Amino acid sequence: MSEELAPAAKPEKPNILIGAMAGLTVALVSSLIWFAVVVITNYQLGIVAIIVGWLIGFCTLKATGGKTSRTLQIIAIAITIFAMGLSEYLVVNHFTNEYLDEEGEGKYLPLMLPPNAIAEIIYESIAADPLTLLFWAIAVYQAYKQLEPRQVVKQTTT
Repeated sequence: MSEELAPAAKPEKPNILIGAMAGLTVALVSSLIWFAVVVITNYQLGIVAIIVGWLIGFCTLKATGGKTSRTLQIIAIAITIFAMGLSEYLVVNHFTNEYLDEEGEGKYLPLMLPPNAIAEIIYESIAADPLTLLFWAIAVYQAYKQLEPRQVVKQTTT
């Protein structure tokens, strides 16, 4: 008996909207959990970013009944980057406000800022710790990999 890799049959198209909604839901929930872990422990663990990316890809795949597509992979990548950025922003916002409170300035960084201000804060945070990008890249890869089309293994008898 031997095994042969057969090209994947032309798969049914996944429901992109369902997959995207599942991925976005997981992104929001996991970003908030990641934020809570950082606030409680005062440590930003890169492994959590990797888990977030994996969860987004996995849940997106499950929501589509195991169906994949290149479009769904791209959406999962975008959602993962969004989740990473959201988490980073929430963490920076929290610790900035904690610092301002300790200084007794009476000023606070509002949670809702214009998108360009949020992007600048995320950029500055990453510039201060570029290793963050490595964990983001691994998280993106995990989301991408979960939605990679699978090849079917056929067993043949000889």
